[in-house]
Amino acid sequence: MKKLGIINSWNYSKAVGTIIVRDVNPPERFFLFASRVISGPEPSLNACVLFDSDPRPVTPGKLPVALNVEVLGGDQ
Repeated sequence: MKKLGIINSWNYSKAVGTIIVRDVNPPERFFLFASRVISGPEPSLNACVLFDSDPRPVTPGKLPVALNVEVLGGDQ
């Protein structure tokens, strides 16, 4: 099932960032690699994204990875 989130941090030089999903309690965070973007404009801070989460178990202290990311765009 796709999740809807907002890019809440983005490192332009490394092309990585984090996504936050606020419609769940507590909010969920995911790691974003630009290489996982399949459509839309270039990722940017506060852009809305639709994505799948990696089904593999998450190593303690790490964030799950966002897959098949669709950047819907726009500052929110």
